[in-house]
Amino acid sequence: MKRLLNVRIRELKTPILVGSVLTIVFIVTGFFSGCPKTSGRKPTGSTGGNNTPAVTPGPYVKVPYADLETYLRDTASIEKLNYIEVTGPIPKEAFKGSDDNPGELGQKLKDHSDKKVALKIAAYPAGLTSMENCFADCTGLTTAPAIPEGVTDMGWCFYGCKNLTTAPDIPAGVTVMSGCFSDCKNLTTAPAIPESVTDMSNCFAGCKNLTRAPAIPKDVTDMERCFQDCTGLTTVQNIPVGLTNMGYCFYGCTSLTTVPDIPASVTDMGYCFYACTKLTGVTLNCNYSAGKFDSAFTNCGNLADGSIKVPQDQLDKYKAGAGDMGTAKEKFAAIQ
Repeated sequence: MKRLLNVRIRELKTPILVGSVLTIVFIVTGFFSGCPKTSGRKPTGSTGGNNTPAVTPGPYVKVPYADLETYLRDTASIEKLNYIEVTGPIPKEAFKGSDDNPGELGQKLKDHSDKKVALKIAAYPAGLTSMENCFADCTGLTTAPAIPEGVTDMGWCFYGCKNLTTAPDIPAGVTVMSGCFSDCKNLTTAPAIPESVTDMSNCFAGCKNLTRAPAIPKDVTDMERCFQDCTGLTTVQNIPVGLTNMGYCFYGCTSLTTVPDIPASVTDMGYCFYACTKLTGVTLNCNYSAGKFDSAFTNCGNLADGSIKVPQDQLDKYKAGAGDMGTAKEKFAAIQ
């Protein structure tokens, strides 16, 4: 507009009075003053766990649940990421799958796995408590919807979602997270785990790009295969007192060098550190149990003599079982 006005003024053949110029300026100023101010506007969309506005990365298309299958088949793009907000009533049963198969909602996505989807749910059904296997093997899912309050079971919820890059917030009240993010190969950051969780078996198994483990709640008792084959894992914050099962927990974590002390409550450590090739040492406060610690240190070639610390009264038992654990008796020493 300003450029157009300058051209028009230069083309005039007669002198322009100052008053006329001022009039034009006032008109232009008034014209632009009516334009909405957008520079300070916050993006709209769902909020995160801390009630901070979530940046909407693209225009979400509202699609009624009844039309979701048709939309994915006929309209959704193969080349571009599809931002979809599912509206309308969705039955509770649609959120629960079984035997590694997704629920009805997830099946619609799985049937069109060639379409990449960032998903929102406009409204969840009342009384929803289980999202077990909800999105199992939905390989096209890149952004997960928010998880509603009231859900207690998230077992295998996102199993095999290999293109999922960001985990949703996990609401307080969830108790079961077994296999929740198993084989989410592109997940780089784990969500905060609520204190209500007790089962984390297989939770992050196969998350090869995960580098840091989340804080493990104090009431978790089962971490079997929790971080199995997390080849990028370098940091483990804590292992809770009260934990009993650590079988295969860090199996194949080839980047792990140190771990927190293992609590006295642990009874099963079979294959726990198998092929942790960079592990330099560990302190075990638990009692040795024959048959429950098999191959715990097999292929842990970076362990020096005396680097596995154990209780004084258990030292002879650990040394006697060293062969079963895949290591040598010289690796063990008493906790000082």
